[in-house]
Amino acid sequence: GCWQGAGEISTKWFYFTVDDTGTIEITFDGPAGQDYDLAIWGPSTNGEPECPVNTGDSPIRCSYSSAQNPVGLGNGATDYYEDAAGDGWLAPLDAVSGETYVLALNIFQNGNPQPTIDITFGGSGTLDCTPVLLPIELADFYGMAMGQRNLITWFTNSEHNNDFFTVERSDNLV
Repeated sequence: GCWQGAGEISTKWFYFTVDDTGTIEITFDGPAGQDYDLAIWGPSTNGEPECPVNTGDSPIRCSYSSAQNPVGLGNGATDYYEDAAGDGWLAPLDAVSGETYVLALNIFQNGNPQPTIDITFGGSGTLDCTPVLLPIELADFYGMAMGQRNLITWFTNSEHNNDFFTVERSDNLV
């Protein structure tokens, strides 16, 4: 990415899929005086973007501007990358239906609590923001080493369209 890991202490990762072809604009806003950094990778066309941390791919939009909020994609911007001296705005995405993008947003702030951020999507393209519901609601999960074996138990509050569980293991201790 473009931040080189320095001072990025509160990063959140998202992904979104484009429903209708067009431009995608995004505005990040919150309490006055906040410094938000952002990067976008993509597009992927299979609906499951690969994690940029694993692929080493460079972002297609990146800003670590020290400009205070609001910031984002749009606002008449035409640049794709900007450093600390930038204005916080990058060019919108020209997106095609079915493309999926990865978004990383960082609040460049020491300490807690982290502020609530308003995220607004605009442009001529549309996104499907329907939540993806998991088929179970996990109430409790517990694991205990028992010599050469492990005892794993779990309880669910609800299950919908779920007829079994698959338990996997790994020899990777990392």
